[in-house]
Amino acid sequence: MIVRVVFTVGSLDAADGGPSRSVPALCDALRSRQVESSIVTCTTNGAAAPSSATETIAVPYRSRLLRGVWGRPFRDAVRREVARRGARLVHDNGVWLQTNHAAAAAARRTQCPLIVSPRGMLEPWSVGQGVWRKRVAWAAFQRRDLCSAAALHATSDLEAAGLRALGLRRPIAVIGNGVALPVRRDRAPTTGDRTLLFLSRLHPKKGLLDLVSAWRQVRPPGWRAVIAGPDADGHRADVEAALAEAEIADAFTFVGEADGDAKRGLYERADLFVLPTYSENFGLVVAEALAYGVPVITTKAAPWRALEDHRCGWWTDVGATSLAAALRDATALPTERLREMGRNGRAHVERAHSWDRAGEQMRHLYDWVLDGGRRPSFVSLS
Repeated sequence: MIVRVVFTVGSLDAADGGPSRSVPALCDALRSRQVESSIVTCTTNGAAAPSSATETIAVPYRSRLLRGVWGRPFRDAVRREVARRGARLVHDNGVWLQTNHAAAAAARRTQCPLIVSPRGMLEPWSVGQGVWRKRVAWAAFQRRDLCSAAALHATSDLEAAGLRALGLRRPIAVIGNGVALPVRRDRAPTTGDRTLLFLSRLHPKKGLLDLVSAWRQVRPPGWRAVIAGPDADGHRADVEAALAEAEIADAFTFVGEADGDAKRGLYERADLFVLPTYSENFGLVVAEALAYGVPVITTKAAPWRALEDHRCGWWTDVGATSLAAALRDATALPTERLREMGRNGRAHVERAHSWDRAGEQMRHLYDWVLDGGRRPSFVSLS
């Protein structure tokens, strides 16, 4: 039986993080599970970001600020889309914005069950940023909207535990993101310096300043670092200033935002990947790097114990000291040992993180919410 779902997300701009990729990818994965979906999102430039084959309805706003404080047009757009499609579910992504409140209001008005994927925005680090504004939003609407959801969706056990710690007692489904598996290619022999790749938003929570400090301590011979991703709130200037002060700027190259063939080329040329993050609900770039056969260094603020369990990387405490120890260990390994770890990572991703698996589990969740029956094994009630 076909299920029609309206997805809602505040932005599909790559600069706003992982949901710009994970939400459209999930919609695509659900299509083969007889789930017809569309995405209602915001735009400040007259058009939504590309979202694969999924139809996107863009609600225009004059500025990002207005998107945050003026939710009525978004609510009305969601209501129209539910009616037009005969949708049975509203699946909202993110929290804190008035667009999230508007999606919850539209679900109530149309009597559609609401699924909420916080997408890491209720992780302790994220909650601690702009704390007074978030306390107001929590009291005014956010807690009530979350408690009205038929189910919450977490992408890891770590994120689910954080939701419970906030006192949320709704059913929680733990369904990891998927990753598109690239075609296997023999990696070219390394010539010249080996490459450590960082690919994510240039944002304080991603830990780039810790990477600078760790690199200054280790100064790995025969290595260079490539920094790729959109600049968030001018953080690149902070990182460049730190590099200049540490006198290691010549070891770092900034390549800006990369997608498509450019991103593929960065992964294929990388010998090692790093994400020294302070908060991740999943960490899609970690899965992407492993899919390309690149071993990974990331922190325990990301749910990637599998790096240790499957011998495909380093899972460190947060901070420059632990990162330096992992960097020293990783950059001392011969290339063939790193590639063996990369092959381990690729095999793990193939088993555990396909979009087909994520789509199958999400369809199971939708069926349980709509029709009851046996509770899925990945759903907890308390």
